[in-house]
Order: sequence, then structure tokens, then C-alpha cells
Amino acid sequence: MGEIGRMGQTGRMGEMGRVGTMKISFVKVLVFLLVAGIIAGSLMLLSGTLRPRGEARIRQQLEEARQARAGVNQEIALLSEKLSAGKAGEAEAPRPNVSVLVLRETRIQDILLLPAVAEAYEDILLAARNDGTVEWLGPREGQSVRKGQEIARIDAIVLVQILRSAEAAEKLAEVSFKRTQDLTSKNVVSAGELDTARSRLDQARAATAIARQNFEDATLLSPIDGVVDDVRPDVGEFVKRGETVARLVDVSRIKMNLHVPERDIGRFRPGQQSAVMRPEPYEGVTTGTITRIALVADDPSKTFLMEVTLDNPDGAFRPGMITKAQLIRRNHTNALVIPAFSVLPTENGPIVYVEENGVTRARRVEIGIRRGMEFEISKGLKPGDRLIVAGQRNLSDGSPVRVVREHSGDLAALPMYSSEDRIPAIAGDPATSRTESTQAGKTR
Repeated sequence: MGEIGRMGQTGRMGEMGRVGTMKISFVKVLVFLLVAGIIAGSLMLLSGTLRPRGEARIRQQLEEARQARAGVNQEIALLSEKLSAGKAGEAEAPRPNVSVLVLRETRIQDILLLPAVAEAYEDILLAARNDGTVEWLGPREGQSVRKGQEIARIDAIVLVQILRSAEAAEKLAEVSFKRTQDLTSKNVVSAGELDTARSRLDQARAATAIARQNFEDATLLSPIDGVVDDVRPDVGEFVKRGETVARLVDVSRIKMNLHVPERDIGRFRPGQQSAVMRPEPYEGVTTGTITRIALVADDPSKTFLMEVTLDNPDGAFRPGMITKAQLIRRNHTNALVIPAFSVLPTENGPIVYVEENGVTRARRVEIGIRRGMEFEISKGLKPGDRLIVAGQRNLSDGSPVRVVREHSGDLAALPMYSSEDRIPAIAGDPATSRTESTQAGKTR
């Protein structure tokens, strides 16, 4: 506080210097006149002793001495009036007007803001399972589909005939096996012939299973509830096994991919919430949940991939969109939060001014969380302090001031504090607002 005291004493020392200069000038004039009077009187007495004069001359000298003394008294009175006027002017100097904010405890969050890339919750490339010609296509681009719904058919007509042929061969092999089995029991045919009949039946059954699977694979079914994003071939076009026929996406939920710096990754866990800013023309934020945090950092960037999953009922988010996500690094309750513009930088650190009984007091402070135009003060202030938020630029420690406006602890009530300076808090978090006294602003 030594530096703060010297800052406050500078203004008072200047004013005391001006008063002291006036007092010294008054004393000098008074001493000069008194000395002059003494010297004049001494010379007259010396002259009277050396050269006696007449009575008239002595009376004249006495009259002159009285006049000189009257002049001295008049000068003293004038100087006294000037000194009194200077003190009155000093006492009546106008006090600067200030506005104060009465501090109270509140809540503040330390928010990490990161770019986020949207990804469909499920993104399926539906491929052909066999070579063949596209015979039929169902839903087209943009249409919704349900799980198990038919999307396309490839060579289904040919494959159904192959299936029927295999089923017929299986029935024949089954009849032959039963006949051979009956003859073997009567010792008409050997056991070897029975084994051959059993093997043919097994082969027929396997062929039927393969034909049935091929026929089923000819019909492509949707594995998810979603939307058809793209259909690649046209009806009559030949496709090969593994070639993409349609792309299906589920955007009822969205995965947001974030890359978190290594210095912050230890603050987060799966299950914590994150607020994701909605893209234009939508407003506000959507709250999601951290569902995955990569264990290994990305080599080039040394960041960790984080996945935040959120509901997307109105389709505001689309795969590939880039937006911003907010993550809570710290959440402080019972904090003292002040506007950033009330803090003044000095060579020895930041200070603020508080008002106490019409006089300013400089306080050195330590800043904790910094959020936009809000600073958390971790040391130097206490609840109930009257922080000067307007008119503090030209003050010094101990300056008299006049409080013309007093505000409560709500920063949003300050006329010089814009709501656009505030950052919206994480919706759904236990700390649902950036401070208890403010609501989350509209996200742009």
C-alpha cells in the first residue's frame, strides 16, 4: 500500500504547496515592513541625537512614523484577507461526481470456447452385396426411412428363380434320402448308398440356403431410422459387389467434434455438459453431453478429440457445419465479479477505487477468472465494498468525491455495461447462468 499512499499524497501535496507558498509570501512582506520601520525609527533617533532639531521637526517625524505604522497595518490586513480567501476557495473546491457499485457475492464460470464440427449421429453407406442390375429403387433423396424399409432391389427376379430351383432340388434329395433309408432298413440297399443319399440331401440344403441368402441380399434394407441423403445408381444400371447404392443419415441427433488443448483436457469427463451455439438463422445454444474423449493426442496439433452428442429435433445442425462449443473449465460460487473497465493498470499491478464516507480508497487487487467484460476479484475486495465504476480515472487515494448514483451488485444494471459484452452460460449446468444476477444473452 506504500505505492498507493504515495499516489494519493501527490494531489494533497500540490494543494498544500500552494497554501504554503501564500503563507511564506505574507511573512516575508510583514518582516520587510517591520524591519523598514525599525530602521527608519533608529535613523530618526540617531539624527535627533547628533543634530538636535526643533519641536516642530520632532512632531513631523512622529506623524510620519504613525503614518508608516498605519500603512503596515493596512498591508497586514490585506494579506490576511487574501490568505482567508485562499483557504475558503480550497474548502469550497467542487468534489468530482462518481457512481458506485455495491459488491455482493455471485457465481462465475470460466468458459473454454472451441470450434466444433457437426457430424451425423449415424452415417451409413448402403452397398450392393452382389453383382447385378438395379431393378428397383425406393425412397429418393430427402425422404425419411424407417429401420428395415426397402431401399433398392438388385437382380431380385433372377435370384428368386435360382432360389426356387434350389428349393426343388432340396425336396428331391429329401425324398431320395427317405426312400434309401427305408430300403436300407429292409436290407435291400447297402449302408453306403444311404450315406450317399444323406450327403446329397445336405448339399441340396446348403445350396438352398445360399440361394435364399443371395435373394435376400438382392433387397437392400435400411439399417437405421433416418433420411436418404443420396442415391447413386439409376434403375437398370449395373453395380458391383461393395459399390455404394445409397447414403442414409440420422440427424435427429448430432455429434460435435472438438479438439481440446492438452493443458485443458484433464478438466473434462464423459457425462459433463457443453453448450453449442446454434447456426444462423437460429438463435441461442443447445446443450449436449460429452460422450467420448480420445485417449491419444493428435500428433500434429497435440490436441485431443472430444465428442459431444446433442438432440437436433428441428434440424438446425447439419453434418459438416462449423460452430462453437462452450466447455466449463471452472465454476466459482460466492465470487466477487466486477466490470473490467473499473480496473486501472499501474506499474505495480491493477488497482480499483472504493468510496468510504465520501473519500476514495485505492485497493490493489488480484484477478481470477476473466470472462469478456467481467473480472473475478480473488483478493483485495470484500462484499459490501462500494466500488467506483464511473469517474475513477482521475482520482487518487484520499480524494473527496460525491456519489451521484449507486447500483446494486447486478452488473447488467450498469448503464455503461452492454448485454452484448456478456457471454451466455452453459445451459443445463448446475450453474445455469454466468452470474446469478444475469441471464444468458442471445448468442449471435
